[in-house]
Amino acid sequence: GMKLVEFQIAMPLSLEEYRRGQLYMVARMTKEQLNASEKTGAEVIKNEPCQLPQHGKGIYTKKLYHYRNRLPSYVRAVTPKKASFIVEESWNCFPYSRTVLAHPSFSKFSVEIETIHMEAQRGPDGDLKYEENVHQLGPEALKKRTVKRIDIADNSDMDSKKLDPSTDPSVFCSRAGRGPLKEGWSKRENPCMIAYKKVTIHCSYFGIQTIVQNYLEGYEHGLFKDSHRRLWCWQDEWIHMSTEELLIFEQKVSQEMNEGMRQIMAGGSTQLEEEQKDVSLVSFEDEDEEALKK
Repeated sequence: GMKLVEFQIAMPLSLEEYRRGQLYMVARMTKEQLNASEKTGAEVIKNEPCQLPQHGKGIYTKKLYHYRNRLPSYVRAVTPKKASFIVEESWNCFPYSRTVLAHPSFSKFSVEIETIHMEAQRGPDGDLKYEENVHQLGPEALKKRTVKRIDIADNSDMDSKKLDPSTDPSVFCSRAGRGPLKEGWSKRENPCMIAYKKVTIHCSYFGIQTIVQNYLEGYEHGLFKDSHRRLWCWQDEWIHMSTEELLIFEQKVSQEMNEGMRQIMAGGSTQLEEEQKDVSLVSFEDEDEEALKK
């Protein structure tokens, strides 16, 4: 079973600003996930240069997200105890990037996110023109695809109790006077760019695949909206940082995260470390059936 959703996110930034803002946002959000009581957090296993055909040079990262206590119960029901982490591999060759989330023991489950970032074009009335098929999907894939546009300043689908003015683009104003983003902002704001995120959810567990796919679609939707709201509202922190400063920040965060995870896991980390020595998504045998019986 496969679900295909394309999220389109307009941002009132230039491509270059977005590139830097995203580096900052990803590092900071990763850091904020560390939670000792819930034993959640991320561990950075690899961070190295890479090259993709057609997309040129970039950075490859591999992270482990430890999340056991945050899984919805029906997902916990079908995942063995040892599946307390998920592997994220990412190739960031801006303006193109690809991310794959999976677990080595479950070949029947994965989430792949391909993103193309483009400067926004406008129609004569000032409306943003969204690309119809930027990922060049064939006729079959287009039939399966649903398109969702995310407006970072629209609070109508947000929990009003959780709204925080410091990460709310409809009220935030930067030191340089950018914002707040009021209704119809995309007509007025310049520059503007659009992130086209193609999310492919593979899940072939009989009986729960629809629930899992819908849950993950909702989860990704919420994550993209939240992270892009933060990217915009944190601009005073990153707008003047050079790429080099951002990479140093990222490195520092990685070291803190890894140190934090080591302390959290110190209680029973040996099993985990054994498991992580060979976390390669490709070479694992298919342990699904066995895993499900446990």
